[in-house]
Amino acid sequence: MVDQKIETNTTTTSQQAVWARLRQIVTSNKIGSAYLFSGPPGCGKEGTAIKFSQMLNCEINKDNICENCPSCVRSSKLQHENVKIIFPLPTPKKSSDNEDSGIGKKDIDLVTDELHKKSIDPYHKIIIPMANRILIQSIRELRKNLYLKSESSGRKVVLVFDAHLLSEGASESANALLKILEEPPMNTSLILVTSNKSKLPLTITSRCQQIDFPRLSLDAVRELLENDKVENNKAMQLAILSNGDILLAKDLLSRGVDEPLEEAQRLIDNLIRLERDSWRSSIKSHWIR
Repeated sequence: MVDQKIETNTTTTSQQAVWARLRQIVTSNKIGSAYLFSGPPGCGKEGTAIKFSQMLNCEINKDNICENCPSCVRSSKLQHENVKIIFPLPTPKKSSDNEDSGIGKKDIDLVTDELHKKSIDPYHKIIIPMANRILIQSIRELRKNLYLKSESSGRKVVLVFDAHLLSEGASESANALLKILEEPPMNTSLILVTSNKSKLPLTITSRCQQIDFPRLSLDAVRELLENDKVENNKAMQLAILSNGDILLAKDLLSRGVDEPLEEAQRLIDNLIRLERDSWRSSIKSHWIR
């Protein structure tokens, strides 16, 4: 079952407690209109948000995920009509008549590819070059779609990744989303996911049920890396260096370092040497004066 999969991938009591709380929300039929999933980078909160949206729309189970019904299949591919994912995008270029021209085909292709990777690996981080904020256009389009009548059954779910980037610029995206939170559509849940909730305005966080995620345990990171065919000793070294951040661990892995701890020690030695040289240079400069 999917909850067992999530628990296996986290292997910490606190992580299991998060999923147990989400299941309790569904079984008690007290599903809220807004949630805030917050926690350190690489702790699995985005993947859990996706699984929660899948559970909310499962056609077979009410407190779990069957993985086999048409709804679960579409959800697993991030192609469910009830689930909308919002994340930072590049600022659109202005056309000659000062209207936003939208993102280009190259960016659309990249977004499609990133979503496909996310559907395969829930720990994958969606990154679009030059994307440093959640666009007001994304929230306006969301608002327009949420209040339209839908023929589909189930619950509409909006996932906002890197939600703290709503506040970038003049906070116009945050203000636009606040209007939705103030008048939430029927049968709809918004899930804001962030590693930096302090950057979100209190007007938004106060309207969300807050669910805090702990770091992944070292064993959890090791197991995830070993599932990707990383040798045990190297996986453990990466887990130690990343301090429970699976995104950082995978980034370190992508750099092709054979012995992560030895490489880290070399970096520390170089930094110490640079600091020592800097002090020597400063002392010499002082005495010369």
